[in-house]
Amino acid sequence: MRQLIIVISVLISFSCSSDNNNIEQKRKGTKKKNLERQIDKSEDKLKAINFDQVKKLFFQFANENFQLEKTPVSDRIIESYTLSKPFSLSKSHEVTRVSTKEGDYLVDIIFYTYTSDAYNDALELIKQDSSNGQFIFGKDWDKIFGIDNTLIRINGGCRLSKQNWKNLVFKFLERIDSTYYINWKGYECNCGLPCKKM
Repeated sequence: MRQLIIVISVLISFSCSSDNNNIEQKRKGTKKKNLERQIDKSEDKLKAINFDQVKKLFFQFANENFQLEKTPVSDRIIESYTLSKPFSLSKSHEVTRVSTKEGDYLVDIIFYTYTSDAYNDALELIKQDSSNGQFIFGKDWDKIFGIDNTLIRINGGCRLSKQNWKNLVFKFLERIDSTYYINWKGYECNCGLPCKKM
């Protein structure tokens, strides 16, 4: 009788161990498939973007929901976007100001182009900011992210309501993300509040 109990318990133990191995293998298989799916998606996306493409995407979306137009930007404003160190490392930058048809300024779109080394240095400086972006970006509506060796920034001062900022910026970002590979998710800053890493 005792031998029968020992045989049964060994069989149960072996069966449980086998089940656990099967479950673990399925789990690993699922993780691997998910990872492969993510890699496939990122490989389908474009790795580089230029400023004309950014503006086109922004205005395509924005004009479905707002009546906006580009307005001239002074040299002083253009220069102001390279005063802090991460941005002064860029080899060039371009700015487009977006306004309502009535001329009310809403956001600036800033496109910073870097060499690959300078891009990595700029990201490192931003990541090392102990104020979580506030020292670099201030307390405005601000969104910044990276594609290839470029940083794309949308700055809205504090002119927009939270809802309008979300409608304008986040839906535009969804369009960018569906087509282009974003290699740095960046920061999101809310008017009057701390920034947060994405």
